[in-house]
Amino acid sequence: MKEREQFLKLPYNLLRSCGYVSKDGECVKMNLTEKIIYTHLRNRYDFFTSQGKEYYDTQKDVADVCNMDIKAVGNVLRKFTKAGLTTIYKKTYGNFVKNVYTSVPVLNLWYKEGTVVPPVLGEIEYEMPDDFVVNLPDVGYTPETDIGRYEEFK
Repeated sequence: MKEREQFLKLPYNLLRSCGYVSKDGECVKMNLTEKIIYTHLRNRYDFFTSQGKEYYDTQKDVADVCNMDIKAVGNVLRKFTKAGLTTIYKKTYGNFVKNVYTSVPVLNLWYKEGTVVPPVLGEIEYEMPDDFVVNLPDVGYTPETDIGRYEEFK
């Protein structure tokens, strides 16, 4: 049987954000590693809870799937737990202790200007963001006119 390739979808709003707004209203920065781990946790949490099951992963499971150092993952998970981005309790499965995630809330994101963006996960947008769209005059392309248009829109 051929293995099906899986993907981790990181919403553009999350990637472009500086971080999230905490429960206290504080803007908390997130680096790319934290965004990847958060998205992985959120996707897995949503999947398992939609099936009526518990979601559990060890730090090693998360580190392996995200191709990250286990210590880095542990640091991020401790930070998330302390900040309330996830709620975890320990449960023994056979000879292993696993983290059972009981909460991975949707984030309210913020940007450099302090703009808060509505939650993004669960409603992933596939449209091109407005700030990537540039309206150019409708003229034919030639190398000479292209340089002129670039100067015109700087």
